[in-house]
Amino acid sequence: MIQLTATPMSALVDEPVHIRATGLTPFQVVSFKASLEDEKRNMFYSQAHYRANEFGEVDLEHASSLGGDYVGVHPMGLFWSLKPEKPLKRLLKRDVMNSPFQVQLELYDIALLPNNKATSAPKASLTLKRWYVAPGVTRIQVREGRLRGTLFLPSECAVCERSRTMHVLGEGQFPGVIDLFGDLGGLVEIRASLLANRGFASLALAYHDYEDLPSNPEVTDLEYFEEAANFLLRHPKNFQEVNKGFRKVMLLSETLSSPGASAQGESEFYFVAQETIFFNSFSFEFPTKLVFGSGIGVVSVCKGAAIGLSMAIHLKQVRAAVLINGTNFSCGVPQVYRGQIYPPLPYSTQLISTNALGLVEFHQIFKETQVGASQYFFPIEEVQGHLLFIVGEDDKNLNSKAHAEQAIGQLRRHGKNNWTLLSYPGAGHLIEPPYSPLCCASIMHDMKMYWGGEVIPHAAAQEHSWKEIQKFLRKHLIPDVTSQL
Repeated sequence: MIQLTATPMSALVDEPVHIRATGLTPFQVVSFKASLEDEKRNMFYSQAHYRANEFGEVDLEHASSLGGDYVGVHPMGLFWSLKPEKPLKRLLKRDVMNSPFQVQLELYDIALLPNNKATSAPKASLTLKRWYVAPGVTRIQVREGRLRGTLFLPSECAVCERSRTMHVLGEGQFPGVIDLFGDLGGLVEIRASLLANRGFASLALAYHDYEDLPSNPEVTDLEYFEEAANFLLRHPKNFQEVNKGFRKVMLLSETLSSPGASAQGESEFYFVAQETIFFNSFSFEFPTKLVFGSGIGVVSVCKGAAIGLSMAIHLKQVRAAVLINGTNFSCGVPQVYRGQIYPPLPYSTQLISTNALGLVEFHQIFKETQVGASQYFFPIEEVQGHLLFIVGEDDKNLNSKAHAEQAIGQLRRHGKNNWTLLSYPGAGHLIEPPYSPLCCASIMHDMKMYWGGEVIPHAAAQEHSWKEIQKFLRKHLIPDVTSQL
């Protein structure tokens, strides 16, 4: 009997899935098809063809695709090779809390797929759920003063069985991160929600074209982002909340004390306690502050990365900034901070190009004007924290590799080594969390934008960079507990 299995059936979108087909005829050639419908009812599809082994099995962790949307051994290829049925559609989840993406997997005999179209029912099928938020993560809408965004807090408890210490997270202390997208506008929560699953207090911050924020602001006011940093840092936790948290975890401690009980997540969290209560052989550590210390991180892309860089320059609160395919100067509108103005670098409209598919490319528009234009470059040498530049070398929206190298050259000339560069050949502009489909082109502001990227290297860049982003943020935002012992 033919069976199609996927483990786990329900998982976070940045987690891998193990897909297998069994019960096939030895060396039978089959086709796996994946489909997904987004919140606007746009359909996305992918397929790949495989040959069963001598036991009639296909295991995507080891088997090599013979063709379809990718070739080679790629266990998650059916996810990152999804393409829109209608051109220029981008897969982007808006409601991250209440519903997952549902991915339909189907297995066909390739002999029954003339012209890659199914003419009969699949041999097997199943539906996978891909979530952006783990159980226990809290979403808090932010409307404080002029700030607009969403704060995601990790789930309540992480337990270290070795030290028999339970860290009460939901009432306590996390590394804090502000997440910024680019010219897309509105409020995008996909990355902030995923970071919360990994132990970060993450603020998805809107800064234009959302609620009462202007659609096309004439300046970028860095004091708005300073307010956001202070918002993350300023909330102390009182001991009434601690006592509520203590009551919540007493029962859990009794469960963990029983034979065979296990705990998860100890490798993800490293915390400094500010209040300790002992109960049932466990020590319960209750920090009294939402975010560690006096510093936060920023994760940013495109125009958001230019803002993230300025935040690292001007705000002492920013200890670590992840800059994905951005610039080292203001573009479009001036940046303003406490009376200091950074005018946008002029660009050459004649260097805007349209490719054979009618897609607009902007990546060369600063090629002429940035030569000898040092007065427009941010004073990056003033950054006191740490910078992680992430670059897609096939970025068709910005020449992000050149901009990152220019920024690094400026740092080197001032004797600074507080930077890391991750440069990915074949990756495009929209480097997103792992297993996200490549969006090489979409419509934005009524323009057919070409973002660039090749499917396989772009997928590899997303998977690698996501791990590096988390390592970078933990390294620079979480206190070194061992140094305090």
